Amino acid sequence: MDSNLGKLGELEVEDINKGVDYLIDRALVDREKLAVMGWSNGGALTASVTIATNRFKAAMAADGQIELLDYWAKSDFGAWFCGSYFGKSPLDDPAALMRYSPFYQLGNLQATTELCPATPRA
Repeated sequence: MDSNLGKLGELEVEDINKGVDYLIDRALVDREKLAVMGWSNGGALTASVTIATNRFKAAMAADGQIELLDYWAKSDFGAWFCGSYFGKSPLDDPAALMRYSPFYQLGNLQATTELCPATPRA
């Protein structure tokens, strides 16, 4: 955890990509058919990895904290988590949380996206 302080998502994305490279190098996966998915923190990492690279053809990020200002404001755990990683409140430095929130980097997303409708189509 200490190695991630102040750079949330950076080392994790690097580790994920190294793991995928390992599998590709050993011909265990097809580099043209890669997908990634995650829930909770895995959802946040899915968002982070898909804005960092276009290698994944499909991604599903579920229930992840992709907007850290909101996460900080809505839960006691979010306040603890953000304070632990950044060493300060977003009231002191909102840019610190925005810089590491995948939400603010979605403009870099290169994958094709499709929004799921809130209600089933007839």
